[in-house]
Amino acid sequence: MATISEKTEDRSMYDQREKALRDHEWRLAAAREEGEKIGEARGVVLGRIQILQSILSMTVSSEAALRDATTEQLIEIEADLQRIARARGQA
Repeated sequence: MATISEKTEDRSMYDQREKALRDHEWRLAAAREEGEKIGEARGVVLGRIQILQSILSMTVSSEAALRDATTEQLIEIEADLQRIARARGQA
């Protein structure tokens, strides 16, 4: 028959394991949510790039063509297109 201290130790180990599992699930959910936000932001920037290219009568890049660009690169492309649009508007 198990002693009270053995039962308490077993229960403590079980509780620690359950907490570790809950913490892991929480971190995964948070990472998934962050990934979704980044994906949505990339999609918005990509859409603005395509709109600017169309307005500027440029060849519109496909999503596939821009897929490998980093978010920072997409933001820079958008900024460049905005500068071109402003320059054309001031000419």
